[in-house]
Amino acid sequence: MGIFAGCAEKESPSATASASKSSTVTGSKTTSRSSVASGTKATGTAAASSAAQTAGSTQTDETQTDETDEITDEEASVPDEDSSTTPVESAKTYDLQGRVIDMMSFSPAQLPKSASDGGTRIYDVQYKLMKEAEEKFNCKFNIVTVSNTTILQSEVETSFLAGVRYADAAMLYAQRIFPKYEQQQIIMPLNDYIDFTLPVYNQAEFDQVRGFLDPGKYYGFFRCAKMSPVCLFYNKNLLDKDGIPDLHTFALQGNWNWNVFVDIARQLTHDYDGDGVIDQWGFGSDSAVSMCGAMLKSNLASVVDRNEDGKFVYNLTSAKALKALQFTSDLFHTYKVTANTNLRTGFINGTVAMYQGVNWSAATYYKFADLGLNFGAELLPSGPDNLAGNAYMRDSSDLPWFFLSNNDKDAEAIVNAAAWWNVNWDNTKSDYVTFDEMNLSNCQFWFAGIRDSEMEVQRAMDIYKYELKIDYVSHFSAATSLVNEIYKKIAAERVSPAADIESIKLQVQDIIDEVIR
Repeated sequence: MGIFAGCAEKESPSATASASKSSTVTGSKTTSRSSVASGTKATGTAAASSAAQTAGSTQTDETQTDETDEITDEEASVPDEDSSTTPVESAKTYDLQGRVIDMMSFSPAQLPKSASDGGTRIYDVQYKLMKEAEEKFNCKFNIVTVSNTTILQSEVETSFLAGVRYADAAMLYAQRIFPKYEQQQIIMPLNDYIDFTLPVYNQAEFDQVRGFLDPGKYYGFFRCAKMSPVCLFYNKNLLDKDGIPDLHTFALQGNWNWNVFVDIARQLTHDYDGDGVIDQWGFGSDSAVSMCGAMLKSNLASVVDRNEDGKFVYNLTSAKALKALQFTSDLFHTYKVTANTNLRTGFINGTVAMYQGVNWSAATYYKFADLGLNFGAELLPSGPDNLAGNAYMRDSSDLPWFFLSNNDKDAEAIVNAAAWWNVNWDNTKSDYVTFDEMNLSNCQFWFAGIRDSEMEVQRAMDIYKYELKIDYVSHFSAATSLVNEIYKKIAAERVSPAADIESIKLQVQDIIDEVIR
């Protein structure tokens, strides 16, 4: 969650340490800084009211040109289930005196909602705890939905530059705002007001949204959803037709690797009528860019890595990365099991047997089950540097609430009120969600309505226990543009990628260094 810098204080009474209608806060800091991030104070009303005209929109994001921008916030790793929550009660209490806390979102599907209104277990508990927080802190949470994330981010930045208040918090993609918002203090470090060393936060230590430049700062709470892997959807009917076992079988036997994958893709690639035109492709993706990125991740090779000294470095010249890109080239030009075009429609129509999706949520996003597909979802095959197959890689794309930095006198109270319903794994509260429940709820949502859904949910639950590794490339958009041109060339021409990858090394590293500066 976030509070924006350069915003004026609300025209409402400040929070008071009151004996009536106040809350004893779990894990709050007993001392608070005198002010939040510096910024120009100006008179202004909450832009939330002006955005109300778009409230209730069911669109979860802008029209997407590729799959990498899907709403998947079922995204972060999950800690051990048996950790006990031991809250530390502070003597500090808060009374926000009826203040309305404005929170801006673009994703109606990912907001607190009671079970009676169709909310999942996670969102139902959040809804209950949010209502509790409103009573305990004497406040009201006003969540307004705008049509898409691009508009929301633009409004945040425009308000910040103008020095006017926008809202108290906004739901944003971490990969789109770090390190810029951190550098400019647009968002507020939560550990100014929350003690993240307490056991309740240690349970989700890896999953809190930490600073990009300063990992010692925390900017967002764990969203109760693990980041799901880049995956391979497959048409079970087409595999059955060619006598190929379910892909889960290979994975569970520890034999799901590039070599096995290529053998299967070859068996599933057919020119049925012998006219020299492929009638069924063994493998497909929406683009060469997506496929190259996915195969890099299957070998745990990042485009931008963070070395032991904490420096962000261009990593495509590493041996792991070059193996992955050469393998991708071979899929097009040597094994000839895929085509350099968007094959998603082919997968839906039954002319592509295996399809690389950005993550599990694509099953819901593209309504595969609604279209009657008999499909499964497995991790991409493991590359030679990931043969254990017990880890997966994703770009960082957490979608928490970020508190927007300002000089608001109520900042500490607002953060703690929001923590009350966002930290919904706290087993000392009236209701809470276990980490297994979080995973199960998300998996059941993604694979609802498909055949063999129990099998798919169980496999997804197992994968959730794997180690999650991060590629930082999404924070460096200019570098991504350069790299994408190399990916397109790999698909279009039979060339060794090594020379092209080396040719942009200095340029990409300069971009990385400039962003960090």
